[in-house]
Amino acid sequence: MSRNTFVFGIGGTGARVIKALTMLLASGIKLEHNGKIIPIIIDVDAENEDTSRTIKALDLYKKIRTAAYGENADQTEGFFGTPVNTLSTQQASDSDKINDSFQLKFAGIASTFSNYLRVQDMDPIDEDFLKLLYDSSPSSRPEAELNLSLTKGFKGNPNIGCIVFNELEQSPEFKYFQSAISEDDRIFIVSSIFGGTGSAGFPQLLKLLKNSRNNRVSNAKTGALTMMPYFAVQEDAESAIDSNRFISKTKAALSYYEHEMDSLNAMYYLYDKSGNTPYKNSEGGKAQKNDAHVAELIAAEAILNFTNKRDEAFESTTMFYEYGIKSDDPTINAEHFIDDDSKKILDSLTSFTYAAKAYLQHIPGALDEAFAKNFDLERELQSGNFYRNLTEFLKDYYIQWLKEMERNNRTFHAFQFDHSFNEMVVGKSVRTNFLNPGINDRYLNTQLGKIENELSKKIQQDEKRFLSLLYEVADKCTEKLK
Repeated sequence: MSRNTFVFGIGGTGARVIKALTMLLASGIKLEHNGKIIPIIIDVDAENEDTSRTIKALDLYKKIRTAAYGENADQTEGFFGTPVNTLSTQQASDSDKINDSFQLKFAGIASTFSNYLRVQDMDPIDEDFLKLLYDSSPSSRPEAELNLSLTKGFKGNPNIGCIVFNELEQSPEFKYFQSAISEDDRIFIVSSIFGGTGSAGFPQLLKLLKNSRNNRVSNAKTGALTMMPYFAVQEDAESAIDSNRFISKTKAALSYYEHEMDSLNAMYYLYDKSGNTPYKNSEGGKAQKNDAHVAELIAAEAILNFTNKRDEAFESTTMFYEYGIKSDDPTINAEHFIDDDSKKILDSLTSFTYAAKAYLQHIPGALDEAFAKNFDLERELQSGNFYRNLTEFLKDYYIQWLKEMERNNRTFHAFQFDHSFNEMVVGKSVRTNFLNPGINDRYLNTQLGKIENELSKKIQQDEKRFLSLLYEVADKCTEKLK
């Protein structure tokens, strides 16, 4: 059975988790139901750099997959095998066409919360009552609630976010989603619990879904993951964001969730200690560019866990999940993960990293080889759109994502991309001796030539064949690990 999963990523954390999911799907992780993933990013901060990077990675993924496989949803094997589509590509009845984007954009966000509420048009009594509910003094303080600029999110104020998220139901994208969802499709929501956008957006979105008049929406199998604090930010008296309040906000939200989340089929929780090096305190916009974190990788795994479950696996009451590693070490690798799902994911990432290394570091020096000439790589690597997109995705997004996780407080150090092929995987190596040099240039050229000879008999389309070539040569590399 084929079914789609609509993944709502709320705020910067939701976007970063979707970026991690994009990397896992690019590595060849399969959905057991052969359906599509449809990410919908909801972030009031339209210029958030974390969100922008995720959208760019999604756009590149979609272009690479379309060039290689077309719109064929049946293609599930290999790198970029899972269809990742924008909401607008789904067929919707009784709904106006929407922009082709992975992001749901709010309309009418004014410069400040006060302007959004149109305080200037209120009666004096209403205005005074509002100022009892929200901080407004002094007017020069940008962190005062009524003075907050909404163009960069809610800055850790879910009480403000709830007001704004009430308008979500009227957005063209949400209306389109309700018309596009099919009977067997599923919904998953990713948010944080310690900030403003995620804490506000998650319960409001869930309420809209479960109160929908569309039975396909209200009856859909629905899961959610909430990220509890897993990083801290630098102290800044001029900033509205204070990570010293993260835990108290989390406790308050959890006490609410305890009684309000019973409409979910599955709820996933994830937490990590913040570490000794806090992120830069950025209130949003282009300065909001946090390093990727291994917690986001694990969160992406939760999405796959949910979408791959069979219908009969869901009980009548909400199922709750937490995640643990073998030992609380500052640096973790493949040996720290326990469950089979994690091991499958790490195997796929290992293969994909070998493919990226072969593509970025080996193939440019092997353009005189017969396999390279078959694709005219000397020219295509310079000017071909498919290869340019593939290079950008692997170099600027995938490898950068790995490096960011490696330098974070909780270091995810599974690969040494700048080492030799034989020493690339941490904790494992390719056995070598005088007669067996392992994975070297000669070995790679021989394997690439043999694989291309076989693939050319079966696959005529260059882009699809090239991804298959990378997939199979990476598999040859992983077979040589101890």
